[in-house]
Amino acid sequence: MSCTIQDIARELNLSTATVSRSLKQNARIAATTRAKVAEAAARMGYQGRSRRITTQTTSQQFKVAVLLSSASHKDSPNTLRELQGIQSQADDMGMAVEVDYAVDYRHQPYTEADLAQRQAMLDHLQKERHHAALLLGRHDPTFVAALRQQFVPVIALGWKYPNVEHDLVSSNNMTDYALATQKLAELGHTRITYVDECYKASFHDQRHAGFLQGCCSAGLAISEQHFFSADGYDDRGNIRDDAIDALLAQGTTACACANDRVAYLLLDAFAKRSISVPDQMSIIGYDGMQPVGQSQLRLATMSQDFMEQGRACVSLAHRRITQPSSSNWSVSINGHWSAGQTIAPPCR
Repeated sequence: MSCTIQDIARELNLSTATVSRSLKQNARIAATTRAKVAEAAARMGYQGRSRRITTQTTSQQFKVAVLLSSASHKDSPNTLRELQGIQSQADDMGMAVEVDYAVDYRHQPYTEADLAQRQAMLDHLQKERHHAALLLGRHDPTFVAALRQQFVPVIALGWKYPNVEHDLVSSNNMTDYALATQKLAELGHTRITYVDECYKASFHDQRHAGFLQGCCSAGLAISEQHFFSADGYDDRGNIRDDAIDALLAQGTTACACANDRVAYLLLDAFAKRSISVPDQMSIIGYDGMQPVGQSQLRLATMSQDFMEQGRACVSLAHRRITQPSSSNWSVSINGHWSAGQTIAPPCR
């Protein structure tokens, strides 16, 4: 059964009129609400006419497609912030936005239905003559390459795709993480373990480099720091018990985590072992993703301005559309330190 405006209204507890106006990009509806409706429409498979951009267009108005990765963004608290930034900047620049979900890259090998859905999306983007595609979350590199083969400019948020020409908006990973590491050093920590994620990503490599830079800037001996790699995770992405044992045996007093997901996993692991955070162990994360309903301590982390990153994507798309022959651009958005409740001087 196809999704209707009434279905979206019930899902979001909004009036059908508000949903309808949001789908038509009515500027009188708050950007926050329009972003929320756009995300729900994409997630619920709404295919009504009003989902397609119906604002009056001129030869000067550009239309961009925002493609969400269902694997990376389903139920993500940051997706809405990114969409709010995108919608707000698009309004300011007179650009039209259409939101949709891409085929989940984790479905590989793809079924015939997956391949048909992917081709249908490529055909739609070409038919509707979108001027650029904004990629939120992790997408299949072959899909990104197919977008480029259609001469659609691609602006990726966060993820870098090797061997594919595209522009990039990201956090200032290395500089931010160096600052976070120095916060631990200022508290007196001299034996810190950098805890990597279970999957590879260019931004995790940059944060690792930022950790090393922060140690050097703080005068910490690199030989006395430790590194927790992807080998410490099981097949489901959870930290193994023996990896926690090894971490504790090294005399670590603080854990610098590649992101907040890893930090929350460690909080749970230490709680099960009756290890008090921050009295016995300090933990920092990265992203500023405080889960809704999270009962744990407020995490010390480098919070990211996801709304500003969304705005930067639209600005970069406009720049690419108007300057198509320029070399690839990369824009980094600085984060800010959130002290939280998970760091303290080391226990003596």
